[in-house]
Amino acid sequence: WNRNNPFTGGVPSLCSFKVGRREREFQMQPQPADAASLEAAYRATVYMPPATPLAVETVNGRPWVHVHSLADDAGWDAFFAAVEAQLPAIRGSQGLVIDLRGANGSSLNATSRGYGLANRIWTPEFTVSRQPEAGSITYRATPANRQWFVDTLGRMQADPRFVQESSAVIDQTQAIVAAFDSALAANQATFTMPGRPSVPDTGAANPVAGPVVVLVDAGCSGGCLDTLDLLTRLPNVRLAGSTTAEDTIFIEPTVLRLPSNYAELTYGHKAWTTRQRGNDAPYTPTQGLAYAGDAADETAVRAWVASLFQ
Repeated sequence: WNRNNPFTGGVPSLCSFKVGRREREFQMQPQPADAASLEAAYRATVYMPPATPLAVETVNGRPWVHVHSLADDAGWDAFFAAVEAQLPAIRGSQGLVIDLRGANGSSLNATSRGYGLANRIWTPEFTVSRQPEAGSITYRATPANRQWFVDTLGRMQADPRFVQESSAVIDQTQAIVAAFDSALAANQATFTMPGRPSVPDTGAANPVAGPVVVLVDAGCSGGCLDTLDLLTRLPNVRLAGSTTAEDTIFIEPTVLRLPSNYAELTYGHKAWTTRQRGNDAPYTPTQGLAYAGDAADETAVRAWVASLFQ
């Protein structure tokens, strides 16, 4: 894999560069960087989530809902209990901030966590008709893919809390396994499952009286983007901060490190071919809502967010 790579023997000590019409020689002096220095430099330029990623606090007179992780072990029971206990303030006319900076959404249940927060703040009756159409998904019909869904279904059924709160997801996963069986029996390379159709407006009133700012950055990925697909369709919600991560329509991929250790091979189990958000399309705050300051200066970030409510 290093064939014809001129730098395998080290960086040359002297290089010639053409500047204007003249060639000049430049001494190359590589400066080694240790892992600790690289980590420190990175942390100095981006928002770093706190040790407790889920919390509700009051900042500049309004609720600030921290969701800096969508991982299963982030402490959702205590967090949702705190949200429910403070709903009158969260829904107040002063407005609120939902902070999704750094919310890595790679967990299998990440999207359901984000939707769970939205449903608690706005109620399921209000959000259901504003959810984006699920669309159809095309699956690659292989025994290994089928086994992945069988294993996932087993974990769902073994979790009493998941059984209680997400029975529809279990039913859907059972239907997917059955579709795998049919496709494999028929020697089909792929099969397509229709998505949930859109729901007509229920007429439920919006329980949130004030404006909502959803704060994002490049750390918002995966299920965080799915959550934004819903939040950005709700009334009086503005997206602020910096451009999010982007994701492919090839979802729940397998990632394997190549033998060279230089790169990874990623391949999907299924493709969300009719997703309303395009392939590799991030969310970018509009002009006036894009933060241009120091991402690591939390005092400045909070002052800037407060100005958005004026």
